[in-house]
Amino acid sequence: MQILKKARFFFPKGVTPPKLENHVLNIRKLKTDHIEDHWDQILRIAAPIRLRHTKPSVLLKRLNSYARQNSLYQALRDLGRLVRTKFLLDYMYDHNLRQMIQEQLNKGENVHQLARHIFYGNNGKLQASSKEEYLQATACKALIHNLIVCWNYMYMSKKLIQAKQEERKEVFEKIKQMYPVRWEHINFFGIFDFSEESLKNALEFNTEELFDFEIE
Repeated sequence: MQILKKARFFFPKGVTPPKLENHVLNIRKLKTDHIEDHWDQILRIAAPIRLRHTKPSVLLKRLNSYARQNSLYQALRDLGRLVRTKFLLDYMYDHNLRQMIQEQLNKGENVHQLARHIFYGNNGKLQASSKEEYLQATACKALIHNLIVCWNYMYMSKKLIQAKQEERKEVFEKIKQMYPVRWEHINFFGIFDFSEESLKNALEFNTEELFDFEIE
């Protein structure tokens, strides 16, 4: 909640703010008439993004070219302030929302930790003499990362398929709580051996069975 000390909370004029926590210090009021006046234009801007007809970056680039005194710019800015205030209030008082956000942040941190485990050489510093070598190194790191995630997904799917019919629902619920970016079972200091002899001892996956499987 420390970040909320510096956050600004905006409320429409004439609206009494709810009783907030003691650490919320920055409360401001704003007019909403200009938002109502430009509502049709705002919808025309939002619709192409919502329908995926236009990339948000294209519209943002155009909006950023507007002068700050532009009335549409000000309407969008203040609408954003109201939306952000609503999110902050939800975050403050909704425990489930905070938990969900923290879980997503943890997932992102797991991705970074896996990347550091994969790239353990040279103290994690990428050394390349050319752009081509740099791209090759980053592509190899991404490939290993994706291979680990893919293997985890396939292994969990195989466990689900192998479970007895009456146990599948329970196994499925457990898998839903798991995250595929795990590497405790991976030997990063091993040797990449793709020989036929080595592959004979590998865990076999029936990809057709995995793709066709549906949970009942």
